[in-house]
Amino acid sequence: ALLSLESMQSIPTYIAQDPVFDKIDNTVNGQGIVAIVSKPTYSMESISIEDGVYITLDGVQDPGNLGTILRTAVAAGVKGIFLMKGTVDPYNDKTVRST
Repeated sequence: ALLSLESMQSIPTYIAQDPVFDKIDNTVNGQGIVAIVSKPTYSMESISIEDGVYITLDGVQDPGNLGTILRTAVAAGVKGIFLMKGTVDPYNDKTVRST
């Protein structure tokens, strides 16, 4: 989700020296920017179902493919995506980059 410029002004930013940056950015040709955030956790009980399209993914192994599916689903207005056991971690670095 895009943030407004006003809300972005309250986000702390830091400049890291190259050796520190290299430890947290494991890409070969990165963009020189990194975000460190907490992972949200969800339970089935916390989800409220609205009218709309939902996708269930089962056994998607390739992180790049999952990222592409997630990106496309958001663009198509999908309300939610359920990942079954055996599906790659949505927080895998390749998944996040391709999303």
